[in-house]
Amino acid sequence: MKLFGRKQEPFQRVEGEPSSATWKAAADAFPQTGQWPLLLVGDRLDLGRVEPVQDFDVRERLEGWWVENQSEDEELAEMLGPFPGVAEPGLTRDEGAVDVVLSQLDNVTGLVLVAVERPADVLAAIGWTGAINSQTAAELTPFLRSWEERFDTLPVAVGYDTLQLVARRLPSAADAEKITAELYLFNNDLVDLDDNCIAELAPSLMQPHWQFWWD
Repeated sequence: MKLFGRKQEPFQRVEGEPSSATWKAAADAFPQTGQWPLLLVGDRLDLGRVEPVQDFDVRERLEGWWVENQSEDEELAEMLGPFPGVAEPGLTRDEGAVDVVLSQLDNVTGLVLVAVERPADVLAAIGWTGAINSQTAAELTPFLRSWEERFDTLPVAVGYDTLQLVARRLPSAADAEKITAELYLFNNDLVDLDDNCIAELAPSLMQPHWQFWWD
């Protein structure tokens, strides 16, 4: 793994071949260690300046961004429509969700432990720059915190421009439009660059493996 932009690594490397069992053991120990495990994908990880995270009211901020995104684009405004609101918390926890996601990972090259108070803060803690053309890690973190609280999401793996989460309490099908709107604001490259309809993203959020990539 080649690291750029930082003389001193902001995390502790775990020696040996990264494995699902090692990740799960470290995740289970997090309440005692304060170190969240993060699998590394690929052979490059760019790190920049660590910035403080500023929490915000999720509903209020997302609605503002929703309106802002379509303010000068009539076609986009027609596609997006009114802001649908924020999805309600998931109700049923899937105890097998972590195993499902870990089994679907590929090109894993390492495992690191990041000192954080909560798993949702790992990107900001390492100064990850994979989404820098859209948002900083500090700007993404309030989304991750909110999803952690509502859907029991955990960051599992990160790459040069990718992020993979496990969602252990999925949003309900009735909230598909709302959680899809949140996803669009978090990572609109999934829509803009692939010319997808936003509604087509909903099925990917009804399963535990949430995958993101940025241009």
